[in-house]
Amino acid sequence: MTVGRFLLALALLAAAARSVPAQLGDAGAQTVTLLSQVRHQDHYKAIVRIPPPAGGKAARRVGAISEHTLRFGGMNLEGEADWLEVPYAHGSRSQIKDLGALEWSEVYDVPILHASAAAHPGPIELNYSTGSLKISPENVLVKAVAGHLYLVRFKDEDSDFYLMFRVEALKPNDECKLSWKHVPSPEP
Repeated sequence: MTVGRFLLALALLAAAARSVPAQLGDAGAQTVTLLSQVRHQDHYKAIVRIPPPAGGKAARRVGAISEHTLRFGGMNLEGEADWLEVPYAHGSRSQIKDLGALEWSEVYDVPILHASAAAHPGPIELNYSTGSLKISPENVLVKAVAGHLYLVRFKDEDSDFYLMFRVEALKPNDECKLSWKHVPSPEP
């Protein structure tokens, strides 16, 4: 083989290696088990506080709640409390999306998840003499499903970062085991 052909083969091999995206994988993922707030009546066991990635600003604290949290079982909708939610008050523009049934090893890139165009106003509550109805803003609440992977974009006036998590196990209306990790922003 001539030197020219060798260099050409080496260049083609290098280009092919760059065109295959790397898996995000579960390396560096942390795990947590959250207890349903509705069932256990304990807010602190229902949430996980997510610190920003290295170099990011810490979340502001509003009362006892950090703005970068995931909460499990905070709402009971039609007899089911298996809901995961991101904050939707105090200037949050955070969003959450179910990516479907996926293993960590099947993830090669992070899709763009647009933050809310404006800060969430918080829940809307209609109170009639027969009871009340609370409505949350769009894309802050998803159904927890075992084996599904989710994408979160935490955004507020101080922070903007992405997180992926997977529901590893679920005991309906009781507890939810998550694996989670920071992922790079897909936006330039």
